[in-house]
Amino acid sequence: MSNLKVYLIATLLLFFYTKLQGTNNSCMTDSLTQKIDEIKVENVDSALYQLEQEIAYSAVSDTSCLIDIYKYYAKVNGRKSNYFLVFTALWKALLLADQAELKKEKFLINMDIGRFYGYLKRYEKAKEHFKLGSILKKQLYESNEMTDGMAIDFYFYQMSMNKNKDDYKTAQIYLDSCYQHVDRENLTGKYYFLEFERAHLLAHNHQYEAALEIYHEAIDSIKESHPGYQVIMYTHVGDAYFGLSQQEKGLEAYAYALEVIEKYKAHYDFLPELYERLANINYALGNFEKAYLMREKEEAFRFKFFDSRSKLNSYLLNVQDDFRIYKKEEEQRNSQLKLIQLQQKQKILTFQRIMLVGTLFFLSMLAFAFLKFQKGKINSEKAINNHLQQKNLEKEELLQHIEKKNEELMTLSNIMSHDLKAPLRNISSFSGLIKRQVNNGFDKEQVLSHLSFITNSTESMSTLIEDLLLFSKINIEKPKFCNVNLNDLAHLVLSAFSYDINSGIAVINIKELPTIKGNPGLLKTVFHNIISNAIKYQPKDQPDHQPTVNIWCEEAEEHYCIFVEDNGIGINLDYADKLFQPFVRFHSVSEYKGTGLGMSICDRVMKTHNGSIELDHTSPAGSRFKLVFIKDDNIEKETAGAAAFRAAEEVL
Repeated sequence: MSNLKVYLIATLLLFFYTKLQGTNNSCMTDSLTQKIDEIKVENVDSALYQLEQEIAYSAVSDTSCLIDIYKYYAKVNGRKSNYFLVFTALWKALLLADQAELKKEKFLINMDIGRFYGYLKRYEKAKEHFKLGSILKKQLYESNEMTDGMAIDFYFYQMSMNKNKDDYKTAQIYLDSCYQHVDRENLTGKYYFLEFERAHLLAHNHQYEAALEIYHEAIDSIKESHPGYQVIMYTHVGDAYFGLSQQEKGLEAYAYALEVIEKYKAHYDFLPELYERLANINYALGNFEKAYLMREKEEAFRFKFFDSRSKLNSYLLNVQDDFRIYKKEEEQRNSQLKLIQLQQKQKILTFQRIMLVGTLFFLSMLAFAFLKFQKGKINSEKAINNHLQQKNLEKEELLQHIEKKNEELMTLSNIMSHDLKAPLRNISSFSGLIKRQVNNGFDKEQVLSHLSFITNSTESMSTLIEDLLLFSKINIEKPKFCNVNLNDLAHLVLSAFSYDINSGIAVINIKELPTIKGNPGLLKTVFHNIISNAIKYQPKDQPDHQPTVNIWCEEAEEHYCIFVEDNGIGINLDYADKLFQPFVRFHSVSEYKGTGLGMSICDRVMKTHNGSIELDHTSPAGSRFKLVFIKDDNIEKETAGAAAFRAAEEVL
């Protein structure tokens, strides 16, 4: 009998062990993560499609496993600075966790989302997710699911955000909270990460020697488990040496950080920081030319990794919060369910009316009055509900409008901080070079060259400010319209390109154009921007190439179509849908100068004229734009040309 019991117990243990092993193997995380590492991000939509295909092919059905896969995908792209893919993967993971009611996973994912928003300096978004994490943290404590490692992450990420905001006082408070949960023996890695941050705060307070001692101890302890993190560590080591005026050691630390980036393909987003520091050190050492080259690299990488106009992050401002969309759809489903319940109540009420009339005929008048009252009450409730729904829709539209304006303001802040600071840095650098020339020996050619750079920088700032003023002014002031002969106006615009035309650099052909109702000053801006782009965006590797611009009109029943065609480099079709968005650039300033506002200004001007502008055709051999103007029957054709010409002269 005892042998039988032992046999049954062994059988049950073997059964549960087999089930457990089957569950672990079904996840197939190792094989999938290896394939995730191999996915190239040439196009974000293609990358996401590859990820979904790999998951579908592996037949992963376990929710926790899917969440781990999406979190790992976010981690991989975080190291590569592909933030759009990071957020997309984390939204998918958060949606799965919410549907499965996995509080622990929801807490961890909200912490990751808050961390990345804080890193991108979108602090309000970060605070939202840290607040959600705080609520979940309380629930996890109540259910005894909260671990010390999770608590450390909760305080650590908020400490990092406040450090990025230069709020070191608050950062110190969160760091102290982290130490309350750390166990050096069981959480060795996290302990040395905290030690590293403590050293960073000491360095901020100019205690560089104490900071360096902790830095080296932390590096020796975690460089094997987290080799890529040495980029950040050695960057701060270089800062400490620089603070001690040991520039050579600082340069060695920064150089090693660059080697780590190249070796482990991680933390590319630290390249702008490293080149900025190298520029500062070379400037302090008097290597002004090298400092300027480092500054150029800094600007190029900062544009690449953090500017939403770069190819790498062109999708960043279009990141959608899929979790919020899901919640909104869920609310709509609940509203529909309530509406169905109300309809069922109405059917029951109708049935009650019939029964009441049939069985209680002698009380029919009283019943009729009662039912009429009930019906009026239901109609009033419907009216109130409809009114509330309408108010909610108006509120949502207003919030969407505010959010759109906030995004524009954020982008405007980005352009002001990036495009206005770059010329100022150039002016500062070359002013220093001129001062050095004057003090150490006057070289006329070099001084003139430096002055040319300063002049170009001031012209770049002036152009950007003028474009920003015009861009904001279009939607504020209502323009005055009059009869405008586009043929006269286009020839008037050609005076700005007289040098290019007379010297044979460019050829501009204009056929007969119509007379329309419009504002000559704004329309002059449209034609000037389109012709200027047509001449500017030409191949640079063909010295004998002559820019040619053709402008003509095709008349339809209700509108005119003005075509502007060039023989330039064309426009990539992948960027066609972003062509008229403000501040969007597809080339760096060193390739083609500009502010990224020209086409968006044209789009706004055409909309104020109830018309449109669109990319009609493009290829490597050139592009063709189409401007559509609605016909106006009240135009006096005999005097239209003269009136438009006089109006344009008044505006100019």
